[in-house]
Amino acid sequence: MVTVKLYGTLNRYPPGRESTLQLELQEPASAGQLLERLGIPVGMLSALSLNGRRASPEELLSEGDLLEAFPPLCGGHE
Repeated sequence: MVTVKLYGTLNRYPPGRESTLQLELQEPASAGQLLERLGIPVGMLSALSLNGRRASPEELLSEGDLLEAFPPLCGGHE
């Protein structure tokens, strides 16, 4: 099982709009492949974290991993 945490606007993509998901890996998958299965375009990501360290979409996931996905930030004032 892999835990996926989605931040900001990314939780609008998976069914049920969940921000934390527990997913079974049926076969080896990269972080990007798993997010695409959830309907999240990799282009919508500003950063990924795998087990607390910066990760790329190409990194392979393993049982027990924590994958966190962050959208681009905007806003603020000058």
